[in-house]
Amino acid sequence: MERFLEETARHLIDSRGQQLQDYCLVLPNRRAALFMEKYMAALVPAPMWAPTFRSVNELMTEISGLRTADHLLLLFELFRTLHGKHPMASQFDDFYSWGELMLRDFDDVDKHRADAGALFTNLSDLKNLDTVFAESPEQEEALRLFRQHFQNSTPGPVRQQHSELWNLLGPLYTEFRDRLCAQGTGYEGMIYRRAADHAEQGTAPALPYPCIVFIGLNAPNPCEEALMQLWQKEGKALFYWDYDPMYLEQPWHQAGFNMRRLIQKFPPALAQPPRRPEGKIVITGVPSATGQAMTACDLLQGWSDNQSWDHTAIVLPDELLLIPLLSVLPEHIRNVNITMGYPLRLTPAYGLVQHLLQLQQNARLQESGNSFFHKDVCNVLTHPYIAPLLPGPAQAWIGAIREQNIIRPAEQMFRENTLSHQIFRACPDTSALAEWLTDTLALIGKTWEGIMQTESETSESPEILDQQEKADTQETRQGPEPTEAHELRQEYLFTAFTHLERLRDLIPAREITIGHKSFASMVLQSLRGVNIPFRGEPLAGLQIMGVLETRALDFDRLIILSMNEGIFPKGNTAPSFIPYNLRKGFGLPTAEYQDAISTYTFYRLLHRAKHVHLLYHSGPPDELHGEASRFITQLRYDPRFTVEEQQTTFSVRTRENQPIVRERTQSMQDTLNQWLSQGPQARTFSPSALNTYLNCPLKFCFRYLDGLREPDEVEEEIDARSFGQLLHKSMELLYTPWVGQTIPADRFQELHKDEDRLRGVLLDAFSKTYFKGQETKAENLTGRNLIVYEVLYQTILRILEVDAQAAPLELIALEHYIKAPVHLELPGRSATLMMGGYVDRMERRKGNLYIIDYKSGKIEYNVNAEFGLNTTGKLNDAALQAITYARLMHQGTPEAPVTPALYGLRELFCSPFEPRLLLDKVLLEDYRTIHEQFAPALDQILSTLFLSGEPFVQTTDVKRCQYCEFREICHR
Repeated sequence: MERFLEETARHLIDSRGQQLQDYCLVLPNRRAALFMEKYMAALVPAPMWAPTFRSVNELMTEISGLRTADHLLLLFELFRTLHGKHPMASQFDDFYSWGELMLRDFDDVDKHRADAGALFTNLSDLKNLDTVFAESPEQEEALRLFRQHFQNSTPGPVRQQHSELWNLLGPLYTEFRDRLCAQGTGYEGMIYRRAADHAEQGTAPALPYPCIVFIGLNAPNPCEEALMQLWQKEGKALFYWDYDPMYLEQPWHQAGFNMRRLIQKFPPALAQPPRRPEGKIVITGVPSATGQAMTACDLLQGWSDNQSWDHTAIVLPDELLLIPLLSVLPEHIRNVNITMGYPLRLTPAYGLVQHLLQLQQNARLQESGNSFFHKDVCNVLTHPYIAPLLPGPAQAWIGAIREQNIIRPAEQMFRENTLSHQIFRACPDTSALAEWLTDTLALIGKTWEGIMQTESETSESPEILDQQEKADTQETRQGPEPTEAHELRQEYLFTAFTHLERLRDLIPAREITIGHKSFASMVLQSLRGVNIPFRGEPLAGLQIMGVLETRALDFDRLIILSMNEGIFPKGNTAPSFIPYNLRKGFGLPTAEYQDAISTYTFYRLLHRAKHVHLLYHSGPPDELHGEASRFITQLRYDPRFTVEEQQTTFSVRTRENQPIVRERTQSMQDTLNQWLSQGPQARTFSPSALNTYLNCPLKFCFRYLDGLREPDEVEEEIDARSFGQLLHKSMELLYTPWVGQTIPADRFQELHKDEDRLRGVLLDAFSKTYFKGQETKAENLTGRNLIVYEVLYQTILRILEVDAQAAPLELIALEHYIKAPVHLELPGRSATLMMGGYVDRMERRKGNLYIIDYKSGKIEYNVNAEFGLNTTGKLNDAALQAITYARLMHQGTPEAPVTPALYGLRELFCSPFEPRLLLDKVLLEDYRTIHEQFAPALDQILSTLFLSGEPFVQTTDVKRCQYCEFREICHR
């Protein structure tokens, strides 16, 4: 069975012969024209001049005499037309999304030759529209339903704005078209309508073609039909329709929705013989998107025969599967032609533009100096286009930002070299931003070219060449060659640069003020539609195509992926100012119209295919994948098709997480022994490390023996840990002048009233801890940090009130480091451990030495008789730490009464506030009363940790894992 274009070419040559050289052949797109030309060349018996080939769009442009305007230029021009006439056109930022809808609606109105004046009439005068549709009761009913719905709607501002907008759309449409005509440009629908109007009025330029042949069209709009009808009457038109009587004869079948009317209105030059599907259609469900690509390649492997791949196609309704498919294509398929192009939005160049725009959007321009947001800076510096160009400085800047907690790095920080100076330069307006963006991309590209040239010169040395020869002999080579990688990188960057340069040229010419946010939206939306073309031979090899590229083409072997509802056919129609019933009433495209086109496109692919495989995502429906396409459901129940269904499953076996047990190694024991040694390398074991071990022995192993730490990150907002650090530093700065003094109550009361001093100390604490030494002013604190600042101020006031109630008290030390030896002993082994840490505050009250610890979390003041000294019971971290400090202090002064106390910041505001602990609900005033119980229990735990050789296991209390930094390692 001949292919449609091949059959058409044969008929034209047999019936028209040498006349064809003067004909114009109109096809759906340029790709179909290439195949048509190929078939004709193979059929002509002797050399002849080829006819003219045109796509529909090219023919319409030729007739209209207008140029197709750039989409962004159309938006700017529409904004200028509407500016000052409606509130939404006061700022381009607000207008941008509205303008997109208007352009799309104007395009539909013109392509379908709707009466724009009647359509855009004020809704209050819709009753006058009844006279417009005397010939179509269906359209009259649609308008009646719309009018009834609008009249019954709730009155209010929305209805008023809607009415105002409709009042403007008519005049706006007319004035906008007049502006474009004066410039000799237009949007696609305007060009189509002008071509049809001029042809009917006899004012169009004469075409140098005695005959125009329409081939393979399936849904011509009214503008195209008007021309076709005109040339048909003049005897200058031939029509070749591609259809199958199978669906044409069924009035309900959507695939024949347009074709039935076209065949009746424009009889074909070549009658199509009845066809029935000869081959079997295999429908395969695959439970993942990328799995479909792998299944398609398995099918290609099965077709690895001596046949040519020229008539084999893979159709991708979802372009996101292009890269997964290319990555698994069989190696024996040498010729692959990709019609879709590689989406620029999937390249690193698009990501770079995103990061650069985000950098500028969050930049702050101030008299004191411009600054950027730290995340944006790090994203740019770590991007694969930038990091290799600034290897040393980039790491240094990122390290400084994280170590010093610089939330907004200043512009001056990056003036080390030309490239960083160019990148980190804040732009005051959109014109400067557009110029900066293109200049930055150009400088990045130029810098990479310099690297490529240097590598090329270096590779010419004999030593380098010898190394390369050795590398070439290796059996496996991963990744592209350096030259190929550079070329791809430059190609991506150049494509982005070219489109952005065009955008930069548009903005000053339109004289429109655009905010950074709208500019970023325009840039990214423009780049999302850009494809980087693949180099290939379109007439040979395996074809990887989008749905629209398949029009008028036939294949023997066909694989269609993503046969899911919402992908093929596509789901929701585009938003519009024109409601559904008005669209239907005025003959504008609706969801049914789009469905009919999709249905015909699908069934047309089945006309001549011998092997058809349809793959769909069979997993649970999600945002990207719905249920199986309605086309699959239709095939299942259509007796004309032989359908085989199968399911691909992946064997996924899950098992419960096994407990992690770390047996002690000699390396671990060596690290533990550092705490037991008495030399200069000896380490001091802290109560917080003890708490870590009791909470989870495995966590202790990870942190203290393996040395695992969370990477430094910039802390934008103050968390509980930083809150505690700020309070510690504030109280240290505030009380340091009083160390060694006995402080009466009135001193605390005086300080309580000195707001300037308190706030000054608090800002100093912010500077020393949170901002890592950077000067801090109250205006530097914003958002949640400003709230934390006020909470800290109120907390300090409350501490002063509590201390005034406990006065007089003798302040002995602040942030004082204490340590004491602890004797460890197990059968056959003994050792001495030096244990110690920093006590927040030491003071004497009524003869007792108070060991005070500030705690920002929730505190449990009651301690049980076991003190939580085991790895399985409930642990009271804060109380245990305070008691441990009391034990260490007791060893130095065994005769002195020592009182462990906690200033829990949540409990601090209770009245009365009691900082001392409770032992089984009895006030603990002197550590000496529990020493005989606590010390042996603590020593036993420490002996087990350091001397027993027991493995390190996970905690059995999963609640402790909730906020653990090693949770992902443990799979908890």
